[in-house]
Amino acid sequence: MDVTKPTVKLKTMTYNIKDNNIIKIFNEMTNWSKNVYNSAIYCYSIYKLYKNDIYYELYEYIKNLEEYKQLVEYLKNNCYVEDIKKEKENITN
Repeated sequence: MDVTKPTVKLKTMTYNIKDNNIIKIFNEMTNWSKNVYNSAIYCYSIYKLYKNDIYYELYEYIKNLEEYKQLVEYLKNNCYVEDIKKEKENITN
């Protein structure tokens, strides 16, 4: 019988392990690595679908935050707390 070498590169590694404890450990490790890989693919798929929405919301949040900081700075520099309290009292009365 003539056995030829495969021309396609093997994608998996094959080991002949006879110790059952090592086989159990190896199977558990491969399970965990498969779960991590699948989770990463799932997260990337969601990110890829919604990345424009994510970045838009983040941009809007930062823009609003900057506007809020500018407003607070303006109020600190141009208004007195007493004046604001008086205006608030005038509005409620």
